[in-house]
Amino acid sequence: MNTLNGTWGSEIIGMDGTSFNCGYCGNNVGPSKGYVCNNKDPYSSIIFEIGSLLICPTCNRPIFLEGNNIQVPNIKFGSDIEYLLEYVESLYNEARNCISVNAFTSSVFAFRKSLMNVAVSKGATEK
Repeated sequence: MNTLNGTWGSEIIGMDGTSFNCGYCGNNVGPSKGYVCNNKDPYSSIIFEIGSLLICPTCNRPIFLEGNNIQVPNIKFGSDIEYLLEYVESLYNEARNCISVNAFTSSVFAFRKSLMNVAVSKGATEK
């Protein structure tokens, strides 16, 4: 992971126009306050925002946004599945959470284990 080269503000500031789907509660929210990380262009006096830490107004948890395309945690991959056994549902949701924080290798193992458990519960033989 690369270093975020900038300086975080020490006070909460007002935010306008930022909306996203919260990676924790899944709601589409537009927080009004947060922290900003700025960087100064070395060749001019222009200061630009490189990241922000926003608080979801619904669940009160922090979301990190970097640029236009990086959000941590991101929204959960996939959707809920009805009628899973409790331990399989827990593992399936863990795999979805792994994807939301870019832990793809862990998510593959958890999804494969979930699939194996569902197959055996539906009558597949082991191995």
